[in-house]
Amino acid sequence: MEAQPHDEPLESVEEQAPLKEAIADCMMLLSDQDQFIINAINTERLTLAQLGKRLGVSKPHTMRLRDKAYTNLKVLLAGNQVVRDKMGFEDDDE
Repeated sequence: MEAQPHDEPLESVEEQAPLKEAIADCMMLLSDQDQFIINAINTERLTLAQLGKRLGVSKPHTMRLRDKAYTNLKVLLAGNQVVRDKMGFEDDDE
């Protein structure tokens, strides 16, 4: 998401730093394969076919692996207090 010219960003880079660190921490908790898949898709912009070729698996299996990696990341993010606070999640014990 990009700000339009002359629009002020909602948060400064410094204010976003704790969230970025929390996300990086969650990524580091993933398996090497999950990290590779998420980075290949988001950083390298690989297609599922390209990713499947690198992994040596079929495209349908690549989709399953992708979905599993993102589910694992989602679980970790949902359990991180910084992410929960930033996203406005309420604690279950309240």
